[in-house]
Amino acid sequence: MPAPGLLMVRPAAFGFNPEAAKSNHFARAPSRPEEEAQAQIADAARREFDAYVELLVQAGASVTVLDDSPSPAKPDAVFPNNWVSFHEDGLAMLYPLAVASRRVERRLDVPHRRLVDLSPLEARGHFVEGTGSLVFDHQRRVAWAGLSPRTTAEGVARACETIGFAPRCFTASLGGRPVYHTNVYLAIGREIVAYAPSLVPAPTFCEGRQAVELTEEQVVAFAGNMLLLDGLVLVSAAGWAALSPPQRRLLERHGEVVRPQLPTIERVGGGSARCMVAEIVQEPAPTGPGAGL
Repeated sequence: MPAPGLLMVRPAAFGFNPEAAKSNHFARAPSRPEEEAQAQIADAARREFDAYVELLVQAGASVTVLDDSPSPAKPDAVFPNNWVSFHEDGLAMLYPLAVASRRVERRLDVPHRRLVDLSPLEARGHFVEGTGSLVFDHQRRVAWAGLSPRTTAEGVARACETIGFAPRCFTASLGGRPVYHTNVYLAIGREIVAYAPSLVPAPTFCEGRQAVELTEEQVVAFAGNMLLLDGLVLVSAAGWAALSPPQRRLLERHGEVVRPQLPTIERVGGGSARCMVAEIVQEPAPTGPGAGL
């Protein structure tokens, strides 16, 4: 079995993004906004990032790390899965982001043979934020997407058309508010799935798979923000702690569990272990800019 390929971005200026927090209710503003506190937050996030990369390498993953540039400051750069995904035949897809301040995170120096850029959809008010918005069922070639201010039906349709997946859109809310990204309550692997039954309707993705059913309290603790790779389970230490012993045993039977400590990134950035990685289906040598829309 080939080593899982993952792309990650080491943050240069991690911090609280008030624009992103308007739709991401998992993010919390730091109590001390002073410059010194911000520097401490950024340093803590880099330490958490580096430790996560080390755990992944020890588990056998092949990790490509890109360094974020310090200027312009990109507080959410540690979450590249929102702006890029990788597919068969060396295709890389860039996504339209609802949060305008995050659009500078997109970059062309990613592994690809062919590049499709969906970002012009932003001008028309259509958004789909990568594998935050889309959870792929690769075996059935279906993309599940919870509609929200970050995920529109047109954005989902254009992304799915590009890669030949069938879109399955629905709505999900916590506390009366739309959940900003699908990947905080749904993860689909080859033989296992983790999802919140109160948030995902008619889960046909469970057919033929073992299911870990999550409560909304576990979702809030980032237990659903996991990536189920062949032989590996990526979920934060906080998410893992929120799971019950039977849920943990089921996941451990699926593969080695990588459990990074991400308290700063989760609290301030509102994202967790799955948000920090973009899965590389193939790793061709980088080429120049590719096709647009």
